[in-house]
Amino acid sequence: MALPFLPEELLERICSYLCPHCQTPHDIPNTDSPCVQTSKATLARLCLVSKRLLAIAQPILYHYYATGNIIGPLNPKVSSYPTADDKLPSFLRTIIHRPILATHIRTLQLQETQSPNLPAFAPELLPLFNSTSEAHGIRAPIAAQWVIDPTLPRPKDAIEKKTRIAIHLWLRELAIILTPRTSHLIFGHSPFLPRTHIEPSSRLLPALTSLSFRNGVNGYNLAMMLPLLRMAPNLTSLHATDIFGYYGEGLGVSAPLSLPGVRRLVVEGMRMNGFCEMVGWCGGLRDVEYHYHRNFYGPEILGALAPLRGVLRRFCVMFISGRLASYSDVSAPYEYLMPKSQPETIQSLQEFCQLEELVIDQWAFNYYGNGHGGSKRLVTLLPSSIQTVHFRYIHRSMQAELQQLALAVPNKFPKLRRLKIGIADNCKPEWRHELEKMRSVEADFADVGVQVEWGVDGGYPCPGSAMPRHTVFPESELVVRRSADSASFIEMENTTTQRGRRRVIPRIRERISSFRSTYLSG
Repeated sequence: MALPFLPEELLERICSYLCPHCQTPHDIPNTDSPCVQTSKATLARLCLVSKRLLAIAQPILYHYYATGNIIGPLNPKVSSYPTADDKLPSFLRTIIHRPILATHIRTLQLQETQSPNLPAFAPELLPLFNSTSEAHGIRAPIAAQWVIDPTLPRPKDAIEKKTRIAIHLWLRELAIILTPRTSHLIFGHSPFLPRTHIEPSSRLLPALTSLSFRNGVNGYNLAMMLPLLRMAPNLTSLHATDIFGYYGEGLGVSAPLSLPGVRRLVVEGMRMNGFCEMVGWCGGLRDVEYHYHRNFYGPEILGALAPLRGVLRRFCVMFISGRLASYSDVSAPYEYLMPKSQPETIQSLQEFCQLEELVIDQWAFNYYGNGHGGSKRLVTLLPSSIQTVHFRYIHRSMQAELQQLALAVPNKFPKLRRLKIGIADNCKPEWRHELEKMRSVEADFADVGVQVEWGVDGGYPCPGSAMPRHTVFPESELVVRRSADSASFIEMENTTTQRGRRRVIPRIRERISSFRSTYLSG
C-alpha cells in the first residue's frame, strides 16, 4: 500500500517512532545524538509528502524544538566554538502567526550562542517580537536592538557580540512563554547577563515538569536557575548538567527556594556546596544522580545526601566526561587519577534504609591498600533494602567481593533480585584475565535467586561541539541535513550523555530504517 493511503492510526504510529518526545516522554532527549537528528530530518521530510501527511506529521514534528549549538570547548571562556544559525527568529515568527503549532511543543532545547553575527534577522520582525513581548509581560531589550536594525542609535561603548547574546536571551525567553504546554526544557545560559526579561511574579509555567540547566557562553552558577525555577510550580525533575566550575555571583542570602515536588535530581560536575544547596531545595527527592568529572570525596557526597537517608529510593554516582570529552584523549578516571585511600571513597550506604536501586562505578568505592578494601567491601556498602545494583566501569576484579555478597544475600539482602556488571572496555591488559574469571560468580547468585547481567562499558566519546541548525523547521524552511557519520553512530550508546535516558529499542530502529529505505530513498 502506498504511503499516503495507509490508515491514519498507522501513520501516526510511524511518526511517533521518529519523535524523541513520543519515544521517551519522561526523559530529556539527547540533543546531539545522531539518531535524534536523523529522526527529526525524516519527520520533516514526511511533512512534504502530501497535505494529509502534513496534517499528521507536523504536530508531532513540533513536539520537540532544539536550537542546537551545545557548548563544546573544555572552558567556554578560553576559546570559541562553531555556531550555526539556530533559526530561532524564524521559529518564533511561525508560532506567533500560527499559535496552534505552539500548543504542540512538549520539549524545548534553548542554548545561548556565542557569535558576533548571530542572531540575525530582518528588522521588520522587531515590531512583531516587541508587541508579542509586551502582550506577555516580557521586557523587550529596546536599547540592544541596534544590532538588528542599523537605523537605531548605537549606545556608547556597546559591544556587538554581547548585545547579540542579550537579544538571543530575549528570544529564548519569548519562546518559553509562547509554548505553554512545554513539559521538558533544556536551557543553556550564562550568569553574567541580565537574569531574565520575564517577570517571574506574573508568569507561571504549570505544564513544565522537567527542567535541565546547561552551561552558557560564560559558564554557570546556581543564580541563573532561580527565575525559571520560581515559575515552575509543578516541577518533578531537575537537571544541572555539563557544569565545569562556577562563574559570576552566587545565590546570596536572600534567595531561599523550596521545590517540594521535585522527585529526581541529576547533577554533573557541581561542587559540593552547590550540590548540598540543591538537595536542600528538594526535600521530596527519591532519585539522585551525581556525576563527577575529577576527584571526589565520598564522605562529602554522603553528607550532602544526609537529609534523604530515610526516603532516597535510587542513587547513581559515577564518572562522566562531560566537558572533558571535548578533547580526544580523555581517559577513564582510574587511568589518570591518583589512587584513593579508604576515607575518600563511598564506604557504606546502609543508613539509606529505603534505597532500592544503586548505580555506581568502581572508582567511587574502590580504594588501595589492605587488600583493596577487603572481600566484604560490597557487604558493608549496600543497605538491606537494595533490590537492584549496577556496577559500572569495573576495571579490577571483584570476584572475592561478589562471592561474599552472594553468600550474604539470604540474610542481609533478601530483596536483591538483579545485579548488573559493566566491564570497562579500556581496562589494562594485565587485568583482563582476572576480570573474565568473575563470570564464575553467576552460579553463586543464581543459587540465591539473583539474576546477573553482564555488559561492556565503552569509553567517553566526544559528543560534538555543536548541533546542526534548525531541528524543527517552519513551513517554508523544511530542509534535510544529513550527517555523513550518522549511520555509524546511530547504533552506539553515547555514554557521556545518558544520565538515565533510555535508548531507542533496536526493533523500532529497524522499522524506521526499513520505512526510510522504502518511502524516503533518494
